Amino acid sequence: MADVHPFRGIQYNPSKIKEFREVVAPPYDIISPAEQENYYAKGPYNIIRLILGKKFPTDTDTDNRYTRAERFFEEWQETQVLTKDKEPSLYFYSQEFSVQGRRFVREGFFALVRLEEYDRGVIIPHERTLSGPKADRLKLMRSCQANFSPVFMLYADNSNDVMNRLKSGITVKPLIEVRDKDGVLHQFWRVKEQKILSGVEARFKKEPLFIADGHHRYETALNYRNEQRQKKAGYTSKESFNYMMTYLTPIEGKGLVILPYHRVLHSLPSFEFSSFEKKVKEAFDIETLTFSPESENDARQIFLKRLEEEGRDGHAYGLCARGVNAYHILTLKQGCLRRKSDSSAVDHLDVTILESLIFNQILGITSERLREQKNIEYCHDSEEAFHLVREKGLQLACLLNPTRIEEVKSVALQGETMPQKSTYFYPKLLSGLLINPLDPEEEID
Repeated sequence: MADVHPFRGIQYNPSKIKEFREVVAPPYDIISPAEQENYYAKGPYNIIRLILGKKFPTDTDTDNRYTRAERFFEEWQETQVLTKDKEPSLYFYSQEFSVQGRRFVREGFFALVRLEEYDRGVIIPHERTLSGPKADRLKLMRSCQANFSPVFMLYADNSNDVMNRLKSGITVKPLIEVRDKDGVLHQFWRVKEQKILSGVEARFKKEPLFIADGHHRYETALNYRNEQRQKKAGYTSKESFNYMMTYLTPIEGKGLVILPYHRVLHSLPSFEFSSFEKKVKEAFDIETLTFSPESENDARQIFLKRLEEEGRDGHAYGLCARGVNAYHILTLKQGCLRRKSDSSAVDHLDVTILESLIFNQILGITSERLREQKNIEYCHDSEEAFHLVREKGLQLACLLNPTRIEEVKSVALQGETMPQKSTYFYPKLLSGLLINPLDPEEEID
């Protein structure tokens, strides 16, 4: 079903760039303003200038972050800082990392994937998108005619056939080896042997693909494709804008790790934890772990362990409230799950239950306000959630267990969508490893 192709990617030229850590960066949508400044300071060729350029008060329609990215992109190609591969390839990508003391290796590869409308059942999403991020990325794509960051997709492969094929073609040392600020080791190879490429392409002819991360980028690419179709005389469907640079990894992979997105609430009028707790008890059992200033760290470790334990066989949530010297574990009572239907996968998700029963019904936060992030901040690090309440004065942290990959697949296959920020696939893919040019005259054959 899926149309997967090798391509001639654009990469940083190793004869010009001696330290790759000076040019790579995380995905644009997780970079804070302070981090943006740090990546600018790393050197004149950091990918930040393309994926998340600075804004200035003097910006105009003809001089702004998008037009500046276009100029940087053109200049770096003209001066050979960026060079295009001479022959189509697939690009094998390994990430070695640790989570809670456990070591993982996630393996995948970069390829082009033909863009398909969701209703065809070839590319299957699982999350809702917002118009703002898509408008931003579309402006960048129009200016630069390139994919700077991939969409992250999953495919089924019980035998690990694709990874085994690709690894047979990487007998040399990696083109890029870099360790990021979180300690993740990234290694990157080019695979160009035609027999391997053909075998991988054929393997995907019967497979649907699941979007794990990058729904906004994928839908932006669809919008860009539709625009270009209208402009292109003699349209053939082989033009490069019909494809999106994609990172693919097997859904059964042992290195596929999902972290939770915790919710931290603020700006709630008249919020008092005691009255909130009374309402919560109607649907949840509550376990309270009180602490003194001296015992808080020990209580926190017990709290996090209990949250994980209770989440194995049920729906559990951890609460940390401003001004309350206690942590609370909430577990959903039997019969309190209100759902549209017994078969709805999305209604059984922890994030859906939290938003429906607690945020909407008890706290009165509408779904629209959640989508617009009016009363909420998201973070995947529990320590950051605690910090926002204890040090920054936000009102209530709601900690969750991670969404399971089986839940992601079930929701996607049922054609449903999860609430915003339901999954955090870790680690993120580095930007700057590879760029896909969208030359309207180039055809993908």
